[in-house]
Amino acid sequence: MQNEKCRKLFSKVFSRSDYVSSNLSECHKSETTEKVKSYYQEYTEKKRLLDYYVMDGPNGKVTVVNVPFYDGGEFAGVVEFIFQSSLA
Repeated sequence: MQNEKCRKLFSKVFSRSDYVSSNLSECHKSETTEKVKSYYQEYTEKKRLLDYYVMDGPNGKVTVVNVPFYDGGEFAGVVEFIFQSSLA
């Protein structure tokens, strides 16, 4: 699920508004996909609590925060939060 602000941001930056349930390779460059996969492995092993990065958005800086979620103690996916302006 995405909120309207997220859909608008993705439309401006990526020319596509909805990436829910998409394959990582549809959303990222190959080197970024490998980095994200390593984070997912760390989430699975519970070695990483979250990840964030700051990037240029269409209206200035945005901070993207990825937080893992678990089902029955097993890694089940990531929730991504996007904040306008830099938190760093």
